[in-house]
Amino acid sequence: MKNVLRDALAIACSIIAMNSFAQNSYKGCIVSEGNNFGAPGNMVKMAHYYPIEKKYIYFDSLAGDFTNEVLCDKAYTYIHVGNIDASKDSVYKYDSKCHTRLNSVQISGFQRMKTTSTKLIASKGYGADSNYIEIFDKNSLVKLATITEVDQECNGIAINGNTAYVAVNGSWPTYTDSGTVAVIDMATNSFVKFIKLDTNAKVVNRVYSIGNFLYCECDFDKIVEYNLSTDSFMIYPVGGIQNTIGLYGNYIGIATYTSILAWDITTHTSLVVDSYFGDVSEFRVNPLNYANRPVIYNDYFNGYGVFMNTLPTSKIDSFLIGIGSVLDILIDSNSAPISANYVVNLVRDNDTNFVVNYSDADACERLVTKIVAGPNRIGASANLDSMGNFSYTPATGLVAADTVSIAIYDIAGDSSISKIFINVFDPLNINEFNEISFSFYPNPSSEYIKIEMDNAKDYSLDILDLIGNIVISKNQIVSNIVDITSLNSGMYLLRITDNKGKSTTKKFYKN
Repeated sequence: MKNVLRDALAIACSIIAMNSFAQNSYKGCIVSEGNNFGAPGNMVKMAHYYPIEKKYIYFDSLAGDFTNEVLCDKAYTYIHVGNIDASKDSVYKYDSKCHTRLNSVQISGFQRMKTTSTKLIASKGYGADSNYIEIFDKNSLVKLATITEVDQECNGIAINGNTAYVAVNGSWPTYTDSGTVAVIDMATNSFVKFIKLDTNAKVVNRVYSIGNFLYCECDFDKIVEYNLSTDSFMIYPVGGIQNTIGLYGNYIGIATYTSILAWDITTHTSLVVDSYFGDVSEFRVNPLNYANRPVIYNDYFNGYGVFMNTLPTSKIDSFLIGIGSVLDILIDSNSAPISANYVVNLVRDNDTNFVVNYSDADACERLVTKIVAGPNRIGASANLDSMGNFSYTPATGLVAADTVSIAIYDIAGDSSISKIFINVFDPLNINEFNEISFSFYPNPSSEYIKIEMDNAKDYSLDILDLIGNIVISKNQIVSNIVDITSLNSGMYLLRITDNKGKSTTKKFYKN
């Protein structure tokens, strides 16, 4: 940088955009990486994938052997950290945007979790004590209840209003009872009943709820559709299920050993979404039941994640993630960034730099800045880094107005535009390059200014305000007297231009 302007640099700011209207927005995904199961000194790492920047940034790590579940609940994210010693399994609560670790609770043999408006319900499996379903306050993670009526290992959970449906999968594959779903009243933290399926649907791994129907993935080779109104069910074979990976609209996502399927709950048929070569061992996914938002799944062992429009359409973006990862989409209310306009006055042949101020109503929101238009003057240059440091270098000898527009993006993709109006002038009214020689008086003036120069009819005249707007313009200086009574009081720029485009600009003050 050349000399940074001090006295000659004046910056005037005015807020131009503030969107207080908040709406639910897609803000990437939170990933928990389990690393190598059973390795000494193993750690479970947490990261946030930012889709605008396409960056995957770690924010915490904890001692543990694997991870089963990530649950994004708007402002908060719950992450499971598992251990070979299942009695040490725990769930940690984080601020979703600031990524601050808030508190935790130990849940031995943890399997899955879901939340209501105030509570978190967890299912438990191998390594658990004799209690297989527990309910917690989702803010404090204090245990509220244990469902003692369930004495078998449990797995997937579905929430419908104040009712939780929990898959009871027993100690498969030796489990011989008919398939079972436990019904829990979340309002009273109490057991309601068991839903019994059939001995042909013994092991229930996942359960989904929509309207009056439950959809249960059973025995790794079938989907059971259970009608809650009639207490009846139908069994639909689906071969080679590794895992069902979520309900999205009218589709249930299914991971097989070679492909991703979208199973239509209305037609009970499957469509292939994506295919894989080789033996893909397992999938983890938390798709989002939110209109027009991406679905994400990832290859558990190869560390590969994919964004999708909606099932069953094809992928639109992908990214590498860590081995042994699980993830969930982060959705939260969102307000557009707040930015400001600037007016910058500087002496020609000098650079200027300052920090662009911007913020967001959403605490800890990650923001991205970039120049989207300008500079407009040939030979001028501008730069804006990720920290908001802005610099501008005018062309050599430039005495003119310029504008640079910058955009402020948040992680939801919402943006606001900030404009920097730059006026480059010679404060001593000296034209070092003798491009155009003229003088004028009086200065200050309230009614008129008189131009004194040779061959005035060969030149054009413009009067500009300090943000570059032309307020008076004459294609030819026919009269040397310029009426300025229509102008408001303040500082203006008088620009004289010849027929070759060369110009000289001087300041004057309107009383």
